[in-house]
Amino acid sequence: MVFFQNITDILQVGWRIIEIVILLSILVVGHEFGHFIVARMSGMRVDEFAVGFGKRLWSITRGETAYSINLFPLGGYCKIYGMDVEDEAELKKQAEEFAKAGKPPPSSYFESIAPRDDPRAFVNRPIHQRIGVILAGPAANILIGILMVFLMGVTIGFPAAEIGNVIPGGPADVGGLQAGDIITYMNGTRLSSTDDLQRTIQFSMGNPIYLAGIRADEEFDVRIMPQELRLVDSNFCRLGFIYMNDGTVLYNLPDSPAERAGLIPGDIITKVAGLMFSMQNLDIEPGSGILPLEVYRDYKQVRVSIDYFDDEINLDHYSPFGYFFNDEQLVTKVVPRGIADDAGLRDGDLITGGELTIWDSSGEAISDVSPMPVTLLCEREGRKFSVKLEPDPIFSRIQVYMDDASRPVLMNLPYEHRLYQSGLRSGDEILSIEGTPTLNGISAFLEFQKYFGQSVSVVALSDGVEKIATVPMPDLNTGEKELSSFFAGLHFQTRYFKSSFSGAIKTGIVKTGDIIKFIFMTLGMLASGEIGIKDLAGPVGIVNITYQAATNGFVDLLNMMILLTINLAIFNLLPFPALDGGRILFMLPELIFRRQVITPRIENFIHFAGFLILLLFAVFVAYNDVARIFFGR
Repeated sequence: MVFFQNITDILQVGWRIIEIVILLSILVVGHEFGHFIVARMSGMRVDEFAVGFGKRLWSITRGETAYSINLFPLGGYCKIYGMDVEDEAELKKQAEEFAKAGKPPPSSYFESIAPRDDPRAFVNRPIHQRIGVILAGPAANILIGILMVFLMGVTIGFPAAEIGNVIPGGPADVGGLQAGDIITYMNGTRLSSTDDLQRTIQFSMGNPIYLAGIRADEEFDVRIMPQELRLVDSNFCRLGFIYMNDGTVLYNLPDSPAERAGLIPGDIITKVAGLMFSMQNLDIEPGSGILPLEVYRDYKQVRVSIDYFDDEINLDHYSPFGYFFNDEQLVTKVVPRGIADDAGLRDGDLITGGELTIWDSSGEAISDVSPMPVTLLCEREGRKFSVKLEPDPIFSRIQVYMDDASRPVLMNLPYEHRLYQSGLRSGDEILSIEGTPTLNGISAFLEFQKYFGQSVSVVALSDGVEKIATVPMPDLNTGEKELSSFFAGLHFQTRYFKSSFSGAIKTGIVKTGDIIKFIFMTLGMLASGEIGIKDLAGPVGIVNITYQAATNGFVDLLNMMILLTINLAIFNLLPFPALDGGRILFMLPELIFRRQVITPRIENFIHFAGFLILLLFAVFVAYNDVARIFFGR
């Protein structure tokens, strides 16, 4: 069995590599086809259109163009007559040297010659046509991205943003949402997952939101006013900020290290000191240092480094009802608009007693607060009074249980994964983990996170038969790599919702626009020093990421291809020699002065130098990729 399994694994790896090669070739060939089709439409002569590089395996000539397939399938090229023309004086000098040596010039010499009276040569065409040919390559990549999103929407569909139970009397109920509704648009923007919906609601900051979706195969739209986030089910980091269990930052204490570092309410913490938020403890011990955070803000990742000193560690006790108190039970700070604030608790109040869920017999605060109503006995300026703290019925801004778009059915489970080694297989549906039922993929994901370093009992349904597997979970102390490997290999079946023809086109345009904005924001962060070159992925890193996407399934691979084709377009438009943007840069003086300013010889030399610089840069980034992937650096 192991032998056959290994053979299957080899075949799977081989097929994934073939998928990657085909899709990457489509992106590059599509780019070159953009140059090709606009050159032909502009009346230029195209000598060759080739798929792949290296030795020619097959070729056929139609008209004046040779169509070739070469040995190495990655990429391709389009050879346009007169595009790489050299200076005429230099060509004449080279011809004289060949004549003196008694040798005929190589064929490449004649390909470079484009007579000034030949109207079909690239160099002799009007400037707007030449710019159009150059821009056509990146434009083709952007169109490929839109087309891929469109085809995904009308064939496979987009991941569903599905509503679970709706709390009676809550904002969602009042606004008209119902259980089972699939949300397709929010404030006019296409949503592709429940996570998109949750994040957008969190960023609404109390403003009304407009949702459109599908209910029982019919379209609907609603207006909902989210409630403000309250502070039950929250935690406090002693560097001065309150955060929810999902990582959402709710409040910064004034003049705290967190506020000074630029952390703001609404940020969603994704990583703490390089580890996923859910795997890291934010209980800071006294001392000086720097706490690096990665947060999700305004639809992009942002780094926040909190620099703190020993005397800035806040040692007050924190109640998730929204207030701080010291060892003498004196309230030091009441969080605005929190439950304690609404109940009438104020700074300076003295707490003299309360529920046993809050206090033990010695009067010390118990850190784990029950989310049940609590009554505190207090004293203010000699007057005694009581405060009743009542938590909200559910911790959601629109008061619904958000059902994740994935089902707890395992898919693409790698052979080396702990679940596979414990007897589970792709297609098995996880029913419970340590006795807790798993309603969807995200609930299974979160349940696994509770049992690091332990053996967890998993009940699964396999071909209609229940089976029990004991899974040894990775230990937090084993490092990020093993933890990441476990969760990277944990995939669940996703429900998809097919889009209409027009909706898929709109989504393709919007998603492509979002990717372009993200790329330019990344370039801005690179220029400002917020991220370094070491954070970029080169050829090795791209292949590795693409392979991981292929491992996750065809949909993830397709999403990766969409990201890559847009990146290829924007990268080629950068005004750097040897890139399409660099060629356009050299045409601008001619466009302004109506004559050739830079000689072809100088331009070719600069493009060649730019190519060498890009090559060296690619080698440097590839080295970083190898160090990161294989050595964890």
